[in-house]
Amino acid sequence: MTEPEEQARLARLQEIREGMEELRIEALAERGGKTFTTEETLEFIRRHDLAADTIASSSLAGLEPDPAVLDRVQSYVEGEVAIEELIEQAKRRASAGS
Repeated sequence: MTEPEEQARLARLQEIREGMEELRIEALAERGGKTFTTEETLEFIRRHDLAADTIASSSLAGLEPDPAVLDRVQSYVEGEVAIEELIEQAKRRASAGS
């Protein structure tokens, strides 16, 4: 393969990668019968990854969240509540002893 052919092949592979990433974002942009913008979808991915990392860290520390906690975290991932509200809820539960 000549140098120009190799460069053309690599350029085409990059186009394919970009197209696949766009398809992935579009697929995630349609959830629960709703359509979301690319920015909203990327924010959803960020929240999802943050929640997954936090739950994994807790599990490694031997702390398994109960279903109610997982429901609250999912509401954060879905964008229904802000992280600040989750923190406030946790503080109220901790001060109430539950």
